[in-house]
Parts: sequence; structure tokens; C-alpha cells
Amino acid sequence: MSYGSSQIRDLDSALADCNKAIELDPNNGEFYWGRALVYYYKKDDKNTWADIYKAEEFGFQVPPAFLSELRKVSGRQN
Repeated sequence: MSYGSSQIRDLDSALADCNKAIELDPNNGEFYWGRALVYYYKKDDKNTWADIYKAEEFGFQVPPAFLSELRKVSGRQN
């Protein structure tokens, strides 16, 4: 993601860019990962988890540290 995962400032623009990337290449797990990060920063746990599953479905390996943090903040295991 060109925005930098820890310093996304314009979340709505980042989300629009991720949506466009997914529209252009819906089988790219990295794009779902990018959108999951945006949802995470927007504090949207439901959509974060949904995109984590999609990213993994397409072969992207989500960093274990991120999954650990997501579990902690969302109160979910999966």
C-alpha cells in the first residue's frame, strides 16, 4: 500500500483505492490485505476480518503479529 500501513491519513481515499484495486484484480490477496488494514484503522472489525479471510483465501499470509493484535482489539479469535 502506498499510504504506509501505520500512517494512513486519508482513510476514505485509501479505501476507495483499495476497492478500485480489488475491482481490477479481484483475486489478489494483497489488495484485500491492504483494505483490511484500512478497515482496521477505521475500527471496523467486521470488515477487517472479512478481508483477512479473503486475503488468506488468495494465498496472502497475514502477519501473525497483526492477527494477534486484531484478536485482542476485536475480542474474537476468528
